[in-house]
Amino acid sequence: MCTLHEKTLRTAPLRFSLVYYSPPPPEYSILVKSFFSFHYPFTETMFRFQTDRYGSMFARLIDGAPPTAISTGTPHHEALAELESLTVEAAFTGKPIQNQQAAEGCISGIWLLHHFLDRSHTISQDISSSTGSFWHGIMHRREPDYSNAAYWFRKVGNHEVFLNLASPESPFYSEAVEGGLIVDGQWDPFRFIDLCAEVTANSTAQLDLCRKITRIEWELLFDYGYRQATESDA
Repeated sequence: MCTLHEKTLRTAPLRFSLVYYSPPPPEYSILVKSFFSFHYPFTETMFRFQTDRYGSMFARLIDGAPPTAISTGTPHHEALAELESLTVEAAFTGKPIQNQQAAEGCISGIWLLHHFLDRSHTISQDISSSTGSFWHGIMHRREPDYSNAAYWFRKVGNHEVFLNLASPESPFYSEAVEGGLIVDGQWDPFRFIDLCAEVTANSTAQLDLCRKITRIEWELLFDYGYRQATESDA
């Protein structure tokens, strides 16, 4: 005997409803797998950040970036000459830009990756989108200016990257749940700000976890911004 249900699925900025039966017929599981593997990189197959997806200039700067930092970091002056030539036009050569602000966010993210926080901030503070606020918030979290970071993360609202960070398929899921970063299946960016503050002040054993999350958060946000910038239906 099957019972009819309706399930609401959310992916910013859209909301979907699926009608299904329990126990579900085989075609339902296929539909759900297709939906989530399309919208959420961690679902079905683990998200793999491959720099060659983003063009040669971005690839060189990402592959040549210094180790991830959760605080200020040391500016990577060896890359400064190429960073100075980094523009939307140069980085996205051959890719028609569909979303200028998303493209500028990618540029901001690269400066951040190389620990030039002020240069990243100069760009992100002029991006009015949710993703711009996300880059802006990361910069202040690393500065560190934690109250300002929280202000900008409040402006982010719901974001696809939060959905991915909270995925059970993420490589830090168990640790994140244990540390209160994921509550009721939701990513808590404010708890992560607090954890980064605790680790920066006390050099706790959770430093490696914070670095891992910071790197994957950056990769997810960069990938999201690049897709928004280049895909007409993103």
